[in-house]
Formats: sequence, structure tokens, C-alpha cells
Amino acid sequence: MRLSELISYARERHHIEELHKWRELPGLSVLVSPASGKWIALIMRERDAGGRIRERCDLKYSAFRELPARDYLTQGFRMPGWLGVRFGAETEREFLLHVFDLAVEEEAEKVEGYYRETAIPGRSELPARIEAIYACEDFLSAARAMEDYEDNSPFAGTVPFYQPEYRDLTPNELRGYFTWRAAVRRGEVSPHCDAFVYLYLSELMLGVGAANAAEALDCMDAFASSYFYAGHGSEALQRNFKNWRFEYAVLNRVDAARARAYENPAIRHWDEALTVLREPEKQSDEVVFAALAEFGGKKLTEARSVKGLGDKAAFYYAAIWRSCAPLLFAACFGNMRMREWKPFSDAPRLRALCERAGQAFSYQLNELRSFAATGNGFTEYSYLRQQFDSKRFFAFLKEADTALRVRFLRGKASNNMSAAQDIALQESFSRAFATCEAMEAAQKLAAVPVRREKLADIRAAAAVTTAALLTEAETGAEREELRREAQKLPAEKGSGLAERMNGEDCKQTGTAENNASGEGKQGQQGASRHIEEIRLAAAGATPAKLANRSETEQTDKAGRAAILDAFERRCLAALLRGESVRAELRAAHCLTSLFAERVNEKLYEHFQDICLVSEGEELFLVPDYREELETLLRETEK
Repeated sequence: MRLSELISYARERHHIEELHKWRELPGLSVLVSPASGKWIALIMRERDAGGRIRERCDLKYSAFRELPARDYLTQGFRMPGWLGVRFGAETEREFLLHVFDLAVEEEAEKVEGYYRETAIPGRSELPARIEAIYACEDFLSAARAMEDYEDNSPFAGTVPFYQPEYRDLTPNELRGYFTWRAAVRRGEVSPHCDAFVYLYLSELMLGVGAANAAEALDCMDAFASSYFYAGHGSEALQRNFKNWRFEYAVLNRVDAARARAYENPAIRHWDEALTVLREPEKQSDEVVFAALAEFGGKKLTEARSVKGLGDKAAFYYAAIWRSCAPLLFAACFGNMRMREWKPFSDAPRLRALCERAGQAFSYQLNELRSFAATGNGFTEYSYLRQQFDSKRFFAFLKEADTALRVRFLRGKASNNMSAAQDIALQESFSRAFATCEAMEAAQKLAAVPVRREKLADIRAAAAVTTAALLTEAETGAEREELRREAQKLPAEKGSGLAERMNGEDCKQTGTAENNASGEGKQGQQGASRHIEEIRLAAAGATPAKLANRSETEQTDKAGRAAILDAFERRCLAALLRGESVRAELRAAHCLTSLFAERVNEKLYEHFQDICLVSEGEELFLVPDYREELETLLRETEK
């Protein structure tokens, strides 16, 4: 006989409900006399050393010494002077139920006016399959026998068992479970005791109610979404569910991406960050910085260098780690190691899943974590968290912070590390800074806009220079080419340039004599002037504009000379010589960015672009405008 049968009998025959009075002791409960309101039975459920549940009961019956001797009858276990009962295969059902009736009647007789002749309903008939479940040898055979069973007898009480077996429940509790399970399968999930949830999840993982592992995981995910995410279930139940679901996915070799979604988030983030830091050259600056922050926490994210550098912090820290990774990764995180893996260690009924995996089991979860079967169980191959040398890693972050502040934020150097390690790190930092400077220089050049509309002017200027350098022998051929270019212009732009070129050719008769007297130089200047006229005509210049061009240029030069003050001209001249103007700006109490903005605004009409770039406290000239700026300063000095 089982204890659940006694509890069911007490409820159905005497209307006595089991009461759980101690939340901290779920294995203890009592049966209370409906007549006196006092205990008549103390129920005990305890696990022995082998993990099996021992069922016992102390029954309040004064004449127990007159009962015939039975091996399962003893003195009270917790209540002295009561009858102690051990439940098992040798316990006689009819005999014990009769003794329980006597105990109920004895307690009722102590109450004055108790009406003994009141009709007491008899025991209801149980479904045959509910009765048969107690005869099953193990949980799996019982679960398969009841896979398609449904009932319509809700149970609103609590089953005080941790991971119960079917036979631990009373018939009414079993009927209530199968009623609740049927509703869950229909998508009608309602909160209930943890015991019901443990039974349902165990069935799914053992293949009861699901055709394969993927379908079982789908059912578990759907249940978790409507039950656990809604705030139902104890913390222990939710923790066990998460662990078991991940272990189930691994043992059944489901898709690695799905298994990683079930993994403990802390372990998943650990592996992801280590993967990045082990091969940082394959990742972006932001990803590398986030991985460093995974281990460094606030010591990195709230460092003064990070706050000072702002958006550039990820760029510099990523470059530093890429340079230092060969030196520090193994020193900080160790090497991959093998350790024992024990899936379902706290769920005896689910260990059958380990046997199903087989001795050939192997599974790769990610680049840094894998599982395999051995002769004695399972192993896990990964980087162990116990190997993480946080002291050394934080020392690196401190040195990197110091190096960045010294170089970019006027910080002071630190002397806390050993000389050998400091030298090695400083060499890595130097390589990182050199790489950063090269990349920044390339980015600046790439960022300088190419004004394609100026290409025609540049080519025309080159033609002028070429014409000025032509020899007498070459002048004729060049002039012929200019004549052809002039003839290609529209009539309104040509402005008679072709005819003027022909007239100029006539004037060049006797070139040798003219050259001898110095007039050849003037001819070359005239050719240059014609080239410029052709260029301007192509751009739409009218003869009036051509006549006023020289006067306008002189006016512009004078205007630009008046715009720049002496301090600005002095700073620009120093920059052209390759000198820093940081000290001059600091002495004048002028911010670098404001100085660059002021000069760029004054010269914008000339360059149609910026010519100065500020980086921290340093100023840099845009290389494309150096020659024009030199010319402008010379004109300003005049």
C-alpha cells in the first residue's frame, strides 16, 4: 500500500484534506479530525541515501498495542505514544484503512454531541488507468502508458514533492495532473504546483508527447513563454528548466545556434568575448572594445582615457589590444582545458538521455566549447573561468589608460609594473600608436575633397607654364595647336581668338632677331596670355571680363591681405615650415578648433574649401592647398 492511497481514502470517506503547515518542510503534512480539529495523523515523506522516497505516518490511536503484530507497524517516529506506519509492498491496505477508521472514530468520540450516525459517502470509483499506474515499475513505462490519457477532474491543491513520481501522487492528484496536462497541450496554460510542471517537462524530454527532439524543444519553448515568462513557477524550478533544456539540446545534437540560445547567458558572453579577443584582427574596433569591456567592466568603460577620447576610445583600445594580444591573451586567459561534464546530475529519471547519446557522442557548440563522451561519462573542452587572471588583465587596462592619457590627454606616467613587463607593453603600445597614426593620416587624405571643377583650371595653368618654357623651335607647333583649340570654340566664346592668333604669327616673323634683342621672351609671354584667354573663353568669359580680369585679381589680392591679421599669418607661416603652433595658440589663449574655424572662414572664398584641420591641440594643413597658401602669404607680405 502507498501513502497516497491513505490520503485519498481520508478525503473521500471522511472529508479530511491533507494540510501542509510548514513551507520549509514540504515533506511533512497532517490530517486533522473534522470533529475535534486536532491532528490524527502526521505524514512524512523523506528521501533516503539512495534517493528513494520513504513514506511513513504517525497515527493517533490509543489502542494500537492491542493490534496484531506487523512488520510495518512500530512506535511513532515523531509523535511518542502514536502508532508508526511504514508504507511499502508489505503494508496491508484493508487492515490499515480499518485502523484509520478506528482512529477517526476514537477522536470523534471525545467531542460532546458528535453525531456518529451521520451518513458518510463511500469511496468513488477511480478510472482503471489511474489505478493501473501504481503497478508500473518505473517512471518511463508509466509515462508511455499514460501518454494519450486525458481526464476531467481538476485539482486545486498543492503536491509537496520535488520531482515526484506518478506513484507519489494520490489518485485525485493524478487525475488533476492529467486534466491540467490536457489543457496545456491545447494551449491553455494555467499556473499550478511545481510538481505538475516537473512531470510535464520530464515527459517531454523522455519523448512522451513529442515525436523528436526539435518538437520537444518547441513544446518547452512554448510552455516557458506562457508560464515562466509570465512569472509562474519557483526560482528553483526555472533554474532547473533552463539547465535541463540546454543539456537536452546538447545531448540530442540540435543545431548549434539553437543550443547557444539556451546556454547560460554569462557563459555565452564569456565565449563570445574570448573568441573576439583571441583573434582581434578579424573584428571591428567597436566589437573588440565591447569584448574588453566584458572582462574589464567599469574599470574600462569609466576610465579617464575613455571619457577623454570619446568616440575614438574604441579605435585606440582595439589597436592596442591587437598589438598586445600575442603577449597577453594566454597570460590572462590560459589555454583550453578538459573537465568533467555531468548533465542531469540532479534529475535521476532523466539520466536515460545520457545513455541514449552513446559512447560516440561529440558536439561542437562554438569555436571555444565542445562536448564528448568518454568511458565514464562526458567531458567539456573550453577555456575555464577559473584560469582568468583578472589582476594581470586589469594591470594591462591601467597601463593602456595611462599611455593614452600621456599621449593625448596630458596624463602622467605610471611606475607600478615590473620593468620587464613594462618594456614589453610599451613596445606594443608604440606599435599600436604608429598604426593608429598611419591610419589617421590615410583617413585625412581620403577625407580631403577633390574639386573636379578645378581640374580644367589646373590643366590650363599647366598649359601656361608649358608655353612659357617653349623654345623658339617648339613655339610654332604649340601655336598651331592653340589655333586649332580656338577654332573649336563656339563663335560667342571664341571672340576672334583664332584671327588674333594668326596676327600674332605674322608679328613673330624674324623670331631669331627678336630673340637676340630680347623680344622672344615677350612672344612667349604673349603665347601664355593667349592660352589663358582660350581657357577663359571656353569657360564663358566675355571680352569685357577678360579686359577687367587683371584689375580684379589685384583687388582680390588686396582684400585677402587685409582679411588675415599678423598673428594668423605668423601661425600659417609656421605650419608651412612644418612647425607646431600649439605654444603660440596657448599663449594667446586661443583654442585650436576656434583658430582653424576662423581662418577657414576668412579664406573660404579663395579656396572654396577648408585649408586647416584641428586634431586636439594640433593644427594641420590640407596638403592640396599648401602652394596656394604660400602664394597668398607672399602676396600678403607685399
